Amino acid sequence: MDMKIKLVPIVLLLLILCACVGPKKGVYQTTAGTIKKGYTKEQVVKVLGQPHHMRSRGGVVAWYYSFGKNKSLFVYFIDDKLTDVWQKS
Repeated sequence: MDMKIKLVPIVLLLLILCACVGPKKGVYQTTAGTIKKGYTKEQVVKVLGQPHHMRSRGGVVAWYYSFGKNKSLFVYFIDDKLTDVWQKS
């Protein structure tokens, strides 16, 4: 019985630590590879290839990629640096 009481805090601590560990902020795993916040357009092209469509508005540049049926990726840049990624699967 004493062993169970001693294990409860340890198990709770492990659960809390596991919940805190998740995907790294600013790291985006895509169908074509991994890109990171702060990458330049050139670095993104090396990983994902040329975008299928590009749009620029108000200082934000958006690139669109399509990786087959219902798999889309939008990559956003400000000042030539990757700022955000949105994936639709």
